[in-house]
Amino acid sequence: MITRDVGRLRSKMAGYRKAIDRAKGIIHDGLEKCPDAFVACSFGKDSSVLLDLVRREKPDIEARFVRWDESALLYDFDRVIGEWEDRGFDITQIHLQRDSLDDKVADRWERMAKARPAGGSFVGLRAQESKGRRITLAANGTVYKSVKGFWRICPLAWLQTEDIAAYIYEHDLPTLSVYDEEGFQERTASRVPRNDYMIRQEMLNKLAARDPIAFSRLERIYPEVSEYV
Repeated sequence: MITRDVGRLRSKMAGYRKAIDRAKGIIHDGLEKCPDAFVACSFGKDSSVLLDLVRREKPDIEARFVRWDESALLYDFDRVIGEWEDRGFDITQIHLQRDSLDDKVADRWERMAKARPAGGSFVGLRAQESKGRRITLAANGTVYKSVKGFWRICPLAWLQTEDIAAYIYEHDLPTLSVYDEEGFQERTASRVPRNDYMIRQEMLNKLAARDPIAFSRLERIYPEVSEYV
């Protein structure tokens, strides 16, 4: 379990400082290529580190958060967003809806990108999280321009989860309370996953155990969640 104590130890290591300096270099490079980029933020642990790092380079950077009908039921996003806003961060929320858990909102990234004019976004992709992300980052690099001309900048690409925990501890960043309960290895999302049965089942079972009232409210929005618990 990756706890705050693990993060405290990591923050004292030279390897951690080297990893953060590498992330800062990617941010600098990204802003030179795309000065009007925003931070695509899910307000999970990676987003917290990403948002703080980018704002230190560009104080007026905007964060954009996609909010779903179930977001406030899954985790304490409202508290965390409020704490970031209290620190002076500029946060735009884009509210999206779906009729069932399996509905696909294919243009959600386009809607986020078009909330205000922007040429690209910072995203919290990390190679450690999945094979697919490792392949994507290896193929496209950390500062990538799509065929449509939109930049994707990935400063956290090569950070480990221990580095994320260390940075959060070092700078006392607002984070979801689930990390205190489950550790920083916990993965979060602002919606119930659409296309991965096992991840969906794990999320819903944890929610039912952690907050039965929230799960009951979620069931009223999406009756099919009862199939997973």
